[in-house]
Amino acid sequence: HLTGTRPSFESTYRMLHKDGDYRWVTTRGTAVRDVHGVATRIAGSQRDVTQTIGYDSLTGLPNRLLFLDRLAHVMERARRHKRFDYAVLFLDLDRFKWVNDSLGHGPGDQLLAEFSRRLKRVVRGLDTVARLGGDEFALVLEDVGDLAAAGRAANRIQQTLEAPIVLDGKEIYASASIGITMAKPEYGRPEELLRDADIAMYRAKSGGRARHEVFDQHMHAEAVSRLQVEGELRRSLEAGALRAFFQPIIDLSTGGIVAVEALVRWPHPVRGLVFPDQFIPLAEETGLIHSIDRFVLRQGVEQVRRWQQQFEGRVPLEVSVNMSRVQFGRGGMIEEVERILAETGLPPASLSLELTESVVMDDPAGVRDVLWRLRERGIGLSIDDFGTGYSSLSFLQQLPFSTIKIDRSFVSKLPSQSGAQDFVRAIIVLSRAVRARVIAEGVETAEQLAVLRELGCDWAQGYLFSKPVDVPAMEALLASGISWPAPEATH
Repeated sequence: HLTGTRPSFESTYRMLHKDGDYRWVTTRGTAVRDVHGVATRIAGSQRDVTQTIGYDSLTGLPNRLLFLDRLAHVMERARRHKRFDYAVLFLDLDRFKWVNDSLGHGPGDQLLAEFSRRLKRVVRGLDTVARLGGDEFALVLEDVGDLAAAGRAANRIQQTLEAPIVLDGKEIYASASIGITMAKPEYGRPEELLRDADIAMYRAKSGGRARHEVFDQHMHAEAVSRLQVEGELRRSLEAGALRAFFQPIIDLSTGGIVAVEALVRWPHPVRGLVFPDQFIPLAEETGLIHSIDRFVLRQGVEQVRRWQQQFEGRVPLEVSVNMSRVQFGRGGMIEEVERILAETGLPPASLSLELTESVVMDDPAGVRDVLWRLRERGIGLSIDDFGTGYSSLSFLQQLPFSTIKIDRSFVSKLPSQSGAQDFVRAIIVLSRAVRARVIAEGVETAEQLAVLRELGCDWAQGYLFSKPVDVPAMEALLASGISWPAPEATH
């Protein structure tokens, strides 16, 4: 009503076009009044704003709002004709965050635009492809007879990404994780189809890059459970309920404790003490890993500095801290490490940051820069789980690792499997070539220890010496001055 003091109005809404699609329009109206101030008519306009409201400005694709609108239209038509022959695909670009962090947002936008162009080339005119936001895309495939047809569409998308994309003069090879939801009469709203395709996409991503998965009800149950665990983990972080544990690292030439590895445990009121492999992958996906990594780093550095002061005069104690894939690629990580060292007073040489082969090999050039910047500050660097990936001598020569950790999967086969012994010997020789210390993980038997000493391994850790323990237990180990028999004492 325009009879009051309100002079005009504006409203944006959708209208059904005769071609079956919807158009978004903005209607504006202003009251025209006579000399007495009485509204006699309305002067206004109506403008088609579909391109503004319904489309992504970067790629020109429909946005989430328009996608859901079109999916609702497809669902309604399917209900009328009782032909549920459509599928929804949820796509997420693999390693997009790395492109943004290492090359910048400009090249990141170029990647999104090129991916959009390639998507449009492999879908049919009757299909809908949309950018939902960030590096997330979605498709509605109509008239797909069965799951195999949807799978073939996912494969075509992966194939179109096989050709490199040139960004800032660099060739980038992109891939996507894809989740597929097949149409069913039980779906009532478009958001439900998109949600389940999203769940399937996360399952695909957890299995590696360039994969697709089809949603099933088991995934939904898992997703609900994951949401619950995420909420519990978030609340535990906010309450400061996580705990730092420490596992001693032994110098095999003396038998004494020379370092500790800082680890995290989650005391859960129902599940008991939860180990990292049960919650770290979820933390990486949800962004909680940043808080967890900061917690472990600070707790490890602060505690080892206290022990250095408490047990002054003994062998200088070092601390090793794992850095997650997400944390290592985050901007500001180096500055954060420097700040914690400065605040605690721990010498940089007493800290060793661990990262796995896979983290390094995912982005050798970007990682190389960060590693050298850390090494220039005197911070130790350790490559974890060595031997499980595909590193080479030339690769190691380019990177400033001070420590190489032999994965427990090789140590566990000592001394019974001669092939494992030859492999461990080769790693030790390779480490000598690059002037790196060698630590064997997962040492559990005296026989394994004897072989490692014979092969010339420097340090070791494992249940033979101690499982990861809390602060009081670790402090008791340090105070006891316990030393495992040195080589001379074993003869």
